[in-house]
Amino acid sequence: MTSRGDQAALAATGAASRGAPRCSPESAVVAVIISVSMLLALAWLRLLHAAGVTPPAWLCVCPLRAATGIPCPACGGMHALLALSGGNIGAAIAWNPLVAGAAMAAVASPLMVLAAGRDRVVSALRRLAHPAVLRSLLLIQWAYIVIHLAH
Repeated sequence: MTSRGDQAALAATGAASRGAPRCSPESAVVAVIISVSMLLALAWLRLLHAAGVTPPAWLCVCPLRAATGIPCPACGGMHALLALSGGNIGAAIAWNPLVAGAAMAAVASPLMVLAAGRDRVVSALRRLAHPAVLRSLLLIQWAYIVIHLAH
């Protein structure tokens, strides 16, 4: 609990309206390194694809789809990553919205921590990671994949 004097001092400096410091310099460096690493991984994937190097067969075969003919929620994920690595966000989302979204979030989340502050991002992720939300997203994703890839 802060006293009135502390609150007045915070208000005078503007610290009360800004909240806690967003990120330490060390955290900022780590966030940038993580984002750059993810971008480099996507660029490497794109270079391999452009050079004609195909992913290993075990990455391209869905065990559930091979056994039952029903695509799993991750089906089309490699195609989504390849499209994303080429900058084609629309195609990536069309192939697999969940994988495309997760890859874009992996690149953007460290930068969001820098911009919005760790506490805000963690709070938003906790709301998103609620089990009911995750189950709903997974079911919607699976329905989309079954409809989209079942031809």
